Amino acid sequence: MSNRTNFRDLENWKNIDWFRLNPAITLVVILLLMASGFAAGAYVAALIYLPFYNGSEPDLLLALSNVQDHPELELVTYGIQAGATIGGLLIAPFIFLKVCQRSISNLFVKQGLEVVPVLVVSFMVIILMIINSIVIDWSSNFEFPSFLKGFEHWVCEQEHAVLKTEMLNKFDSSAELLIAFLVIAVLPGIGEELVFRGLIQNELYRGTKNIQVSIWIAAAIFSALHMQFFGFVPRLLFGALFGYLYYWSGNLSFAMLAHLIFNGVTLVFLYFYQKYSFEIGIESPVAMLTSAGLAGGLLFYFYKYFESRKPPVDQL
Repeated sequence: MSNRTNFRDLENWKNIDWFRLNPAITLVVILLLMASGFAAGAYVAALIYLPFYNGSEPDLLLALSNVQDHPELELVTYGIQAGATIGGLLIAPFIFLKVCQRSISNLFVKQGLEVVPVLVVSFMVIILMIINSIVIDWSSNFEFPSFLKGFEHWVCEQEHAVLKTEMLNKFDSSAELLIAFLVIAVLPGIGEELVFRGLIQNELYRGTKNIQVSIWIAAAIFSALHMQFFGFVPRLLFGALFGYLYYWSGNLSFAMLAHLIFNGVTLVFLYFYQKYSFEIGIESPVAMLTSAGLAGGLLFYFYKYFESRKPPVDQL
């Protein structure tokens, strides 16, 4: 008997063997669910705030579309961002797992969160973030060939729009910083790893049977969907790092921890920069090479720590 799904019987979708579907199809389903969850979560959050807004629903949506001109809506944008994240990166993947009859616990139970690897990941991510400033500088100064000047202009406009939105992250109190930490660091750190490593990376591996290809394609999708061209390479590298941490340890919690630290430290640096014009950078090549060696050593230690403790991560 053939295992192929009979797509003519679309109304009988509950009988589809989702686990045996072509991974390319399930990837499209995941991305569509994520996009729908983002839109629905943001819209519900906006509706919750609407009774407190001195204007109509179209007025609120128009103001939010030009939020850089309405700084009084900063906390509202945090709420909408939280709604979008919950809808697209938490509820949507849980729906996918439920329909596919898969258990989310399989992403976490293969290894516990032991103290030593947690500390290794924490220090390693912070060191790599400082080193990554070189990659960020290179990306931001990238020049397109003359025949792509039109595309370069469009990219710069998109980057400028994102930058204006990020500049709204100004914290007048510790309470605002805590809210931003939850919305910008914690929720995306958990949700993005659940989707991009827990679902997409596993689906890619199910289709390719090649973990290297799976990790890097998942990282590329992760970086591309952030819609920041000049930040693509730095985010790609960290996305691959998160993928390897998950693959080596068998526990998605390590990727989530690394992602949370990355987002959280970035937010704290932004806070100190705004308050004290405080910056961190490494100018000395010796210091840079030393830091790179230390980060590489920590990464290798993490790999060896779990190498003999688990089988490779195959799929959900």
